[in-house]
Amino acid sequence: MKISEILRQFADLTGLSASDCQGFAPMARLCAAHLRSRLRPDVDEAEHARELCTAAASLLLCQYAALPQSADGSFKLGDLSISGGAKISLLDARNARDELMAAIAPLLRADGAFLVQVEAV
Repeated sequence: MKISEILRQFADLTGLSASDCQGFAPMARLCAAHLRSRLRPDVDEAEHARELCTAAASLLLCQYAALPQSADGSFKLGDLSISGGAKISLLDARNARDELMAAIAPLLRADGAFLVQVEAV
Protein backbone atom coordinates (compact mmCIF):
# COMPACT_ATOMS: atom_id res chain seq x y z
CA MET A 1 0.00 0.00 0.00
CA LYS A 2 1.34 3.37 -0.96
CA ILE A 3 0.92 5.99 1.74
CA SER A 4 0.56 8.67 -0.94
CA GLU A 5 -2.48 6.84 -2.36
CA ILE A 6 -4.04 6.45 1.09
CA LEU A 7 -3.55 10.18 1.69
CA ARG A 8 -4.97 11.07 -1.74
CA GLN A 9 -8.13 9.09 -1.00
CA PHE A 10 -8.27 10.58 2.49
CA ALA A 11 -8.10 14.07 0.94
CA ASP A 12 -10.99 13.17 -1.36
CA LEU A 13 -13.06 12.00 1.61
CA THR A 14 -12.35 14.98 3.85
CA GLY A 15 -11.94 17.88 1.47
CA LEU A 16 -8.57 18.69 3.05
CA SER A 17 -5.75 19.97 0.88
CA ALA A 18 -2.93 17.62 -0.08
CA SER A 19 -0.52 19.59 2.12
CA ASP A 20 -2.85 19.35 5.14
CA CYS A 21 -3.17 15.61 4.57
CA GLN A 22 0.62 15.20 4.77
CA GLY A 23 0.29 15.82 8.50
CA PHE A 24 -1.69 12.58 8.68
CA ALA A 25 1.06 10.48 7.05
CA PRO A 26 2.11 8.84 10.35
CA MET A 27 -1.51 7.81 11.02
CA ALA A 28 -1.83 6.57 7.43
CA ARG A 29 1.26 4.39 7.94
CA LEU A 30 -0.32 2.94 11.09
CA CYS A 31 -3.58 2.19 9.26
CA ALA A 32 -1.66 0.46 6.45
CA ALA A 33 0.38 -1.53 8.98
CA HIS A 34 -2.81 -2.58 10.78
CA LEU A 35 -4.29 -3.93 7.55
CA ARG A 36 -1.02 -5.61 6.56
CA SER A 37 -0.94 -7.40 9.91
CA ARG A 38 -4.40 -8.82 9.25
CA LEU A 39 -3.83 -10.00 5.66
CA ARG A 40 -4.03 -13.71 4.98
CA PRO A 41 -0.59 -15.12 4.08
CA ASP A 42 -1.73 -16.09 0.57
CA VAL A 43 -2.94 -12.57 -0.34
CA ASP A 44 -0.81 -10.57 -2.77
CA GLU A 45 -0.85 -7.02 -1.42
CA ALA A 46 0.13 -5.51 -4.79
CA GLU A 47 -2.74 -7.27 -6.55
CA HIS A 48 -5.26 -5.81 -4.09
CA ALA A 49 -3.56 -2.45 -3.50
CA ARG A 50 -6.54 -0.37 -4.62
CA GLU A 51 -9.02 -1.99 -2.23
CA LEU A 52 -6.52 -2.03 0.62
CA CYS A 53 -5.65 1.66 0.18
CA THR A 54 -9.35 2.53 0.18
CA ALA A 55 -9.89 0.53 3.37
CA ALA A 56 -6.84 2.17 4.98
CA ALA A 57 -8.20 5.60 4.00
CA SER A 58 -11.48 4.70 5.71
CA LEU A 59 -9.61 3.71 8.88
CA LEU A 60 -7.81 7.05 8.73
CA LEU A 61 -11.14 8.82 8.19
CA CYS A 62 -12.42 7.31 11.45
CA GLN A 63 -9.37 8.59 13.29
CA TYR A 64 -9.89 12.04 11.75
CA ALA A 65 -13.62 12.10 12.58
CA ALA A 66 -12.85 11.19 16.21
CA LEU A 67 -10.57 14.22 16.65
CA PRO A 68 -12.13 17.13 18.52
CA GLN A 69 -13.02 19.79 15.93
CA SER A 70 -14.43 23.27 16.08
CA ALA A 71 -17.63 24.22 14.26
CA ASP A 72 -15.67 25.15 11.11
CA GLY A 73 -13.92 21.76 10.98
CA SER A 74 -10.53 23.02 12.18
CA PHE A 75 -8.49 21.53 15.00
CA LYS A 76 -5.06 21.58 16.60
CA LEU A 77 -3.31 18.48 17.86
CA GLY A 78 0.19 19.14 19.16
CA ASP A 79 2.17 20.69 16.32
CA LEU A 80 -0.46 19.68 13.75
CA SER A 81 -2.97 22.41 12.94
CA ILE A 82 -5.62 21.79 10.28
CA SER A 83 -8.31 24.19 9.15
CA GLY A 84 -11.11 24.19 6.64
CA GLY A 85 -11.80 20.48 6.23
CA ALA A 86 -15.32 19.16 5.95
CA LYS A 87 -16.89 18.23 9.27
CA ILE A 88 -17.49 14.49 9.16
CA SER A 89 -19.64 12.70 11.68
CA LEU A 90 -18.03 9.80 13.48
CA LEU A 91 -21.08 7.66 12.71
CA ASP A 92 -20.75 8.31 8.96
CA ALA A 93 -17.02 7.58 9.11
CA ARG A 94 -17.63 4.32 10.98
CA ASN A 95 -20.33 3.27 8.51
CA ALA A 96 -17.95 3.89 5.60
CA ARG A 97 -15.19 1.99 7.38
CA ASP A 98 -17.47 -0.96 8.14
CA GLU A 99 -18.61 -1.19 4.51
CA LEU A 100 -15.08 -1.04 3.15
CA MET A 101 -13.73 -3.51 5.71
CA ALA A 102 -16.56 -5.90 4.81
CA ALA A 103 -15.56 -5.58 1.16
CA ILE A 104 -12.00 -6.71 1.90
CA ALA A 105 -12.99 -9.32 4.50
CA PRO A 106 -12.05 -12.23 2.18
CA LEU A 107 -8.47 -10.89 2.17
CA LEU A 108 -8.17 -10.82 5.96
CA ARG A 109 -7.46 -13.52 8.51
CA ALA A 110 -10.39 -14.37 10.73
CA ASP A 111 -8.27 -14.68 13.87
CA GLY A 112 -10.50 -12.28 15.80
CA ALA A 113 -13.62 -14.38 15.27
CA PHE A 114 -14.96 -16.79 17.83
CA LEU A 115 -18.12 -18.81 18.39
CA VAL A 116 -20.08 -19.00 21.60
CA GLN A 117 -22.81 -21.50 22.37
CA VAL A 118 -25.87 -19.89 23.91
CA GLU A 119 -28.52 -21.92 25.70
CA ALA A 120 -32.12 -20.80 25.41
CA VAL A 121 -33.87 -20.44 28.73
